[in-house]
Amino acid sequence: MKILFAAIFAILLSLAIASDSTNVEKRNDLNDVGTLLNHHQTMEVVVQQLLRRVKQLETRNEAQQQTIQNNLVRIEHLESRDNDQQKLILNLRSELVVQRQRTGSLERFIGKISKVACQPAEKKKGVSQTGIQPGKILPAQTAYVEENSPDDQKVSGYDMYKTPSRIRRADNEETIAFFATLTNHLEHAGVQQTFVFDRIVTNLGHGYNNHSGNFIAPVSGTYVFSATLISLYHQSSHSQFTKNGQAVSYMYVSGAEAGYDTTSQTIVVQLHKGDDVCIHNIDADKSYHGAHYSTFSGFLLQQDFTEQVVVGKK
Repeated sequence: MKILFAAIFAILLSLAIASDSTNVEKRNDLNDVGTLLNHHQTMEVVVQQLLRRVKQLETRNEAQQQTIQNNLVRIEHLESRDNDQQKLILNLRSELVVQRQRTGSLERFIGKISKVACQPAEKKKGVSQTGIQPGKILPAQTAYVEENSPDDQKVSGYDMYKTPSRIRRADNEETIAFFATLTNHLEHAGVQQTFVFDRIVTNLGHGYNNHSGNFIAPVSGTYVFSATLISLYHQSSHSQFTKNGQAVSYMYVSGAEAGYDTTSQTIVVQLHKGDDVCIHNIDADKSYHGAHYSTFSGFLLQQDFTEQVVVGKK
């Protein structure tokens, strides 16, 4: 009997020991699970931090991309401005060539007039511009007749000397020509403000006034005037040739889009002695480029003689 109780007690004791061991293992497993949960939470925090960092980097990348785009746009704008300036330089060079040609033509024209005016009286007497010696036909009325005129083409032989309106005396012709440039920029010009081209290059006959900007005709006749205007950067404006305060023709520069723009115009007008010609700005608060790029010039093409003048008749 005692042996049986001892066996039962041994069995119960072994079961109790086994149960305690199982509880210890369960507690260890629970501790492991808690550690894993804590590790998982820590990983989630790290992941959240990494996600925020990625967002920050993405935002910074977008900002850098926008900066790059802005810089590219700026580069394109600068390249466009450089192209506009290159075009302006080419236009100015072309205009300079044209002005040099005009100046050369004007100098040759003045030289021809000067040669005729400086010839001795005995050489000019009895010789017309056509090379004919009409003394046999008109012994007391040897005249100077303008070459290549429509009236000359309508008549033949010596009948040309029967056109009194074309007979002129070369000795009495005035030499009138001027060329002036704009030194400083004309900024914020008012309505009907006169362009004052202050730097005089040529002023034969003293018809141009570089203080008022007006040309006053010293003699009556047919005159030729030319002007070149350049807009200040991103300026568009209208201007006009005026004769005695009345508009003769209009000019326009469109620099709002191109940056700079240039306009040139030539007019031919009949003036009486004392008539004035100048260039007026039309729009309010407009500006024009100086630095001798804007110019104004003119010359007497043909003097108007109201009375028939002949050589050799006293």
